[in-house]
Amino acid sequence: MPDPNVPRPVFISYAHEDNESSDRSKRWLDRLKQFLEPLVAQEELTICSDQDIGLGDDWHDHIQQHLDGARAAVLLVSPAFLASEYVRSSELPVLLRNAKERGVKIIPVIVRRCLFEETKFKYPDPKTGPEEFTLASLQAPNSPTKPLSGMTEDEQDEVLLKLARGLIKLVTAKPETGSSDRGQRASESTPSPKTTASRKTRQRRATSVAKQPAQTATDSYNRGLRYLADENYDEALDALDQAIELDPTLALAHYNRGLTHYLMRNEDLAIEDFDRALELGFGDAILFRQRANAFSRKGDVARAVADYAQAIALEPQDPLTYLNRGEVYENTLQKKLAIADYKTVLNLECDPQLKETARTRLRAMGVKLVASDATLALGIWQKKLAFLQAEEARAADADQKFSIQQRIEEAKAKIQELGG
Repeated sequence: MPDPNVPRPVFISYAHEDNESSDRSKRWLDRLKQFLEPLVAQEELTICSDQDIGLGDDWHDHIQQHLDGARAAVLLVSPAFLASEYVRSSELPVLLRNAKERGVKIIPVIVRRCLFEETKFKYPDPKTGPEEFTLASLQAPNSPTKPLSGMTEDEQDEVLLKLARGLIKLVTAKPETGSSDRGQRASESTPSPKTTASRKTRQRRATSVAKQPAQTATDSYNRGLRYLADENYDEALDALDQAIELDPTLALAHYNRGLTHYLMRNEDLAIEDFDRALELGFGDAILFRQRANAFSRKGDVARAVADYAQAIALEPQDPLTYLNRGEVYENTLQKKLAIADYKTVLNLECDPQLKETARTRLRAMGVKLVASDATLALGIWQKKLAFLQAEEARAADADQKFSIQQRIEEAKAKIQELGG
């Protein structure tokens, strides 16, 4: 057992691009370290990152030692982070293995909009697995639809403060081998228990529960998320049914079971679970968007539009809500409203594929589009990439070569983001 008098190490994994802005408020590693510095001074924790590597040190061995010794890890997630080969092949496999074997806690913070929910990682081997993992099954202090880059500075401080306080609890808690608390979000309200079990799966759930060894609600919930990510919906329902049976107040279990029902085209049960999740305190924009999609599929346009409006009020920068609502307007021949929603997507900072979807819908509606500044920005980043690749070829020093390689990965991620 770790000595309680020794400060607990916290490893911070990030992409260099996310800490190089000329605007100090957008240097996310520095911002986070500033919040944690009082805890370091009080010797409650220590901070580990690649910034600790000294001149002449073996950077890879140094990072691996920090990873192996970490009690908790923070991931500053962005397109550059997800595109980093070193993060994928050398950092996350170690953290995920340690989370499973030693109970190391992993907390993602969404810095910029990215494929947070879609990106999968394999471990212990980054290429062959056999285990597979999505960051979306981890509990984050902010929603994927509300990254730090889209917040006011005060809102950013609130998220970082929440993270700092959470780390205090994590690093001082007794380690629990084999548990990473993935995806659990405790509800602050505790209404009277009410289980909205799937009517079509009650008998199957009873059989499944009987076959499963004793588990906690969190274990069952995490298992359900893995099945859901693998599109194994029947098994996902079994696991989520069991989680709700063990803890009827687990709001995210109701939400994800509702999402599973929706993906299986059972809109009535999906809406029933979404309603229950909302009663239990999970009122994120994504719930209203998904419930709106279920209402839309049922043909209840008025309720769908009302839920889309609520989702936009909570998260005005979410492109999927505008795309989904635009489709409803388009299908109900409300052309002007549909065009307005699709054009809104083009003005948001989001996945280029979503923007291309909006452009495709607008062209199909006969709307003529003009070129934006994206083409110019793409050309600049492509020139920067070519320059960095030439610099890499000339670099003789290992540390310098590694730094250039990191910047090359970040330039490639930016080019991809711009549609190149």
